Amino acid sequence: MKILIVSHTFPYPPNEGIKLPLFNLINEFSKQNQVYLLSFISPTEKKYIEALEKFCCDIKTIEFLPSKSFVKRSLNTLFSKTPYNVKQFFSVEMKNKILELINNQNFDILFFDFFTTAVYSSFVKLPIPKLFHSHDAISMYFYRNYLVEKNFFRRIYWYQQYKKVLSFESRLTSWFDKITVVAEKDKQWLVKNIKIEPHKIEVIPNGVDIEHFKPYSEELRIKNKEKLGIQSPAIIFRGIMNFQPNIDACIWFLENVYPILKSRIKNIKFYIVGPHPVKKILKYKNEDVIVCGEVEDLAEFMSACDINICPMISGSGIKNKILEALAVGIPTVATSIAAEGIPELKDGENILIANTPTEFAEKIQLLLTDKELSKKIVDNGRKLVEENYTWEKQAKKFLYLFEELKEKYKTKKVSIIVPAYNEEKTISNVLQTLTSVDFCLDKEIIVVDDGSKDSTRLIAEGYKNDNLKVISHKTNQGKGTAIKTGIQNSTGDIIAIQDADLEYNPQELRILMQPIIDKKTSVVYGSRFLKKNPCIYKSYYLGNKFISFLISFLFNQKVTDSYTCYKLFHKKVFNEINIQSKRFEFEAEITCKLLKNKYKILELPISYNPRSIQQGKKIKFKDAIIGILTIFKIKFFN
Repeated sequence: MKILIVSHTFPYPPNEGIKLPLFNLINEFSKQNQVYLLSFISPTEKKYIEALEKFCCDIKTIEFLPSKSFVKRSLNTLFSKTPYNVKQFFSVEMKNKILELINNQNFDILFFDFFTTAVYSSFVKLPIPKLFHSHDAISMYFYRNYLVEKNFFRRIYWYQQYKKVLSFESRLTSWFDKITVVAEKDKQWLVKNIKIEPHKIEVIPNGVDIEHFKPYSEELRIKNKEKLGIQSPAIIFRGIMNFQPNIDACIWFLENVYPILKSRIKNIKFYIVGPHPVKKILKYKNEDVIVCGEVEDLAEFMSACDINICPMISGSGIKNKILEALAVGIPTVATSIAAEGIPELKDGENILIANTPTEFAEKIQLLLTDKELSKKIVDNGRKLVEENYTWEKQAKKFLYLFEELKEKYKTKKVSIIVPAYNEEKTISNVLQTLTSVDFCLDKEIIVVDDGSKDSTRLIAEGYKNDNLKVISHKTNQGKGTAIKTGIQNSTGDIIAIQDADLEYNPQELRILMQPIIDKKTSVVYGSRFLKKNPCIYKSYYLGNKFISFLISFLFNQKVTDSYTCYKLFHKKVFNEINIQSKRFEFEAEITCKLLKNKYKILELPISYNPRSIQQGKKIKFKDAIIGILTIFKIKFFN
């Protein structure tokens, strides 16, 4: 399977935040699939590209360094409806690179990682399965930050962003085939607050590298304590220390819990481990509160500590810090918010839950004194991780989803009907292009030779194969009849009409199909008048505009190009309307009957390369008159 992963952060080294799960997924995906990565990257991360190349078929990066200033963030988003995170990570270069890649590679899956990349999916019009790995319900994250924030201006910022993110998240369901989050709580939040259908969201938790994060023997733990200079009893909190929920958790613990502990256990040490500690954290640093920053081997450092804490009061999703502690074999005390992303956690069995300062201090003290309870929690925690949270297991869940989405697209089949009459000069190029275009779903091409007097039929038959067949009329019966013959002999779910001349670009059929595949509509027209295109005959232009206006007026829906060749629809739609036209009035009849049967026609812009009468253009003035009469007949007499 060919997978394109779009990420806002370069996933190496896998030492923090989003990098950790994404790297592990890439590692697992690459074992049996072709992985392509498109990512933002900072100048200091470029040295890591080579290390990641062994997992990817190709890596494309765009240099980017986001602003970390709260003031700049606030001002940048103050008068914008777009959430700050989305606006900050939007890049025209990234958008263009995505479109370039999917136009030049036949990807089976587009995997957009994290909230900040989701917007790029809205520019992808090709029928390729798209999955958005949101990780958390981001609106819940902002809402919880708003609830705990004490600073007035920051509180306004968090609430403003919460409302913007909530609005943005409500658009995601129309951009993606499937959305994944890491915890059931996040799914429930999204279902309730953005009214997304439950079947559209899957819960796939993060995993943990159980080979690296593994229990240490007592002898090794003692050696690690000596090596790292860690004194018992030792408590550890680990996380990215410029991430607001981690800052809030640490400060809550230091202000409310640690003083109680210190009054009871004079020599207790608190180790804060993780990159980018901010001034708010550094100010607590003393001989008993050790701010370590990033450490060389997190598993080794954790093994040298006695208790892991996770006193989260905000944030969302699943906590890697808990999974890693369970795996490495040290007991954890956590708040309910911290533990909610791991449903298998049970207070007193594999973790201790505490939500008040006194309770938190008592639970830590209990683990330090009750060795039997501590061992029970450690053993059960490791078992939980081994059974449910390996990266191999989580990656398999994604790969199963990929196959499901891929199969969903494959179950659809497009039948491309090519009516042809005396088109020996162009039929070859049209069929070559149609054959080469990858529609990301099964296709069949049906050429209906409408009694051609030149070599059209013979040329078309030279392209015959299992997916291309040629049907011949003995005499010329008209475009409408040829199209009906093609549809009657089709086996696809979607019908697309492609003239045998070169006025229309077959590559654009891929874009026109997408709304039907996404079930946004049953009918799509490619309109030549929604973008600037050349015009040879003013009379043709005005005639089409008049007929389209007449249809729009009589049937109460605006149609800009009723006589376009590019008409796509579900086959069942065609079967519901009785088309009688034999010639070019087919265009007027099908448009009127679709509107009369309450079908909405979605028009999308297409390019157009008109040909002259000398080059083979066949429609005439009398066809326009017949078309107008057909419109009145359907409106008033049919």
